[in-house]
Amino acid sequence: KRIHILRGFAIIFDALDEAIKLIRASRNKADAAQRLMHRFGIDDIQADAILEIKLYRLAQMEIDAIKKELEEKEAMAAELRALLADEDARWSLIRKELRAAKKQFADERRTTVAGPDATLDYDAEDYIIAEDVVVIVTRDGWVKRQRSYTTLDAIRVREGDEVAYALGGSTRASLVFFTTAGRAYTLRVDDLPQTSGYGDPIQKYFDFSDGERLAGAVLLDPRVLPPPYAPETDPELFQGSSYQGDGAPPNTDDGYGPFVLGVTTDGQTARMALDAFADPSNKNGRGFMRLGKGKSKSYLLSAHLCRGNEHVCLATRQGRALIFPAQQVPVVKSMAKGVIAIRLDGSGDRVLGAALSTTARDGLEVETSRGRSEIVRTTKFDVANRGGKGRVVIQRGTLRAAKPEPVVRPLPE
Repeated sequence: KRIHILRGFAIIFDALDEAIKLIRASRNKADAAQRLMHRFGIDDIQADAILEIKLYRLAQMEIDAIKKELEEKEAMAAELRALLADEDARWSLIRKELRAAKKQFADERRTTVAGPDATLDYDAEDYIIAEDVVVIVTRDGWVKRQRSYTTLDAIRVREGDEVAYALGGSTRASLVFFTTAGRAYTLRVDDLPQTSGYGDPIQKYFDFSDGERLAGAVLLDPRVLPPPYAPETDPELFQGSSYQGDGAPPNTDDGYGPFVLGVTTDGQTARMALDAFADPSNKNGRGFMRLGKGKSKSYLLSAHLCRGNEHVCLATRQGRALIFPAQQVPVVKSMAKGVIAIRLDGSGDRVLGAALSTTARDGLEVETSRGRSEIVRTTKFDVANRGGKGRVVIQRGTLRAAKPEPVVRPLPE
C-alpha cells in the first residue's frame, strides 16, 4: 500500500509545476482529484494522498527522501516475494535469526526444575471470623446483618419497606435467596454489610432478570434449622395428624432433611434438600423450580423451610382452599417442575398464598374482596390429599393474600 502511494508521488514530482497549476484551477478537492487522475493516470487513493501532502514536502530534499523511501520499499518487497517463493530461503532466514537470538540471550538456566508443588488444603471458612449475627431481609429485597436488635420495629428499613426475615446465624453460614423466577442464590453471611442502615439490594450480588423478586430466604446455620429426620425411624412426627387420607404410609424415600418447599402461582409444588444450595453460587444462581411459560406462565410464589411433618395450606384467587401433608410432596434432586399441589378452577385462577403449619393455630391468612379475614388452618378445613380442588371459602367475590408475618428465627440462647 505504501509503495502504491509513493509511486503516485513520484509521478507528480516529475511534473510538479503542471500538477500545482492544475490543482489551483480546480473548483474543490473532488474536482482536483478528478483532474489529477485524468491527467496523470493515477487512481483515487494516490490522488487523495497527493492532495493531502504538506507543502513543505515539495522541497527538493523532501522529494529526494520520498524517492529514496520508494526505492527501499520496492527492494524490501522484492526480497519478501523471493522468500515467499522459496521455502529453503525461508528456513535459512529462520536459522540465521535463531542463531542470533541464541548468541544474544543464551546463559545458564536460572529456574529450578522440580516436581509439582505440594497441594495445600484450603478452606474459605478458615479466613472468616466466626461471629453470631442477625440477618435482616426486607420484603423489597434489601439485606444486611446486625449484631442484634431490640424489636423488629426498631430495625431501620427504607420508607415503604418492611422486615420480612430476621434470621440468626454465624458469619460462616450460607444464606439462600429463592426468587419468583424459580432460582436460588447463595452467599456467605460474612459477605453481607454489617450496618444499622438500609443494607444492600440483593441484586448487587446477583444477576436478577427483569421483574425477578424475592420469594423466600433461608439461613443454613444448623442451630436454627429443624433437625434432620428419617421417616422410617422417626414415625412420631406423623402421629396425631388429622389427616386420614387413604391410609397410605408416609413416603419413606425422601432421605434426610431439612428441605425447602416451593409453591408456584399455577398450583405446582416441589421439595428439595437444603444441602443442594449450601455452597455459594455464581451470579446466575441455581435452578430450583421450572416454571410455566407462554399462556401458562407462572412464578414461584413462596419458598418455605420444611422438615416434612407440616401441613401445606393453600388458597386461590377465586376462593378455594386446600390443606395437605407436606410429606405428600416428592423430594427432587435437581431443578424440576414439581407436582400438582392444587387444581385450579379455570384458566383465570391463581394460587395467591401458601403457608406451612405444625399446630392447629397456624395457617394461611387471607382476606375476601368484601374485607372479611379468614385463616386457612386445620381447625376449619379438613386435611385432604394433594392435587385436589380444595374447599370453597367464599361463594361470591375473590380472595387476596393478607400481609404475612415476618419470619423470625433467633439463635438458641
